[in-house]
Amino acid sequence: MKKTLLLLLAVLTLGSSSVLAQCGPNQVEVAVQVLTDAWGYETHWTLTNPAGDTLAMGGQGGVYANNSWHGDTVCVPDGICLRLSMNDTYGDGLGEYSVHMDGTLVGSGSGNIGYGQFHDFNCPPGTTCSSAFVVSEGTHQAPTANTWYSFTPAQNGNYEISTCGNNCDTKVWVYDYCTNLVWGNTNEATQY
Repeated sequence: MKKTLLLLLAVLTLGSSSVLAQCGPNQVEVAVQVLTDAWGYETHWTLTNPAGDTLAMGGQGGVYANNSWHGDTVCVPDGICLRLSMNDTYGDGLGEYSVHMDGTLVGSGSGNIGYGQFHDFNCPPGTTCSSAFVVSEGTHQAPTANTWYSFTPAQNGNYEISTCGNNCDTKVWVYDYCTNLVWGNTNEATQY
């Protein structure tokens, strides 16, 4: 009886465990969980850094089974901005997905995401549209190049935005959304 109980306990323990990355110093764990729909082969994802380098990926080549859970965990350097891009090759969406960083939910989605959507996370303030500095009227100095600000005017009217005069190459783009904004160093999708 003792051997049967120990064997049953061992099987239950192994069956309920999940694979977790053992991250080293100065690294964080990123876990991506995907529940595919009836067309799992259409679903794939990529985790990239700000330079666009691929740090991890899953589902490429149509390897995900239909209506099933798929999970991947990876260690990445701490303190860098990350982007999870979820994609559906047919463009009709997917089951559901979530991404956690060191156990904290940082992005999720489900249903019709079209051909895809993305989540930026672990980004320092001002480095992405979704982590923009919230500002009001007044003077503000950008801490780095390509700094993002969010400004909501108190009333309708004209507002003057001036930069460093003629001493630098400054470009100002105005958007009325952040979700799924694909910024490409052009003024495409801006409001003016």
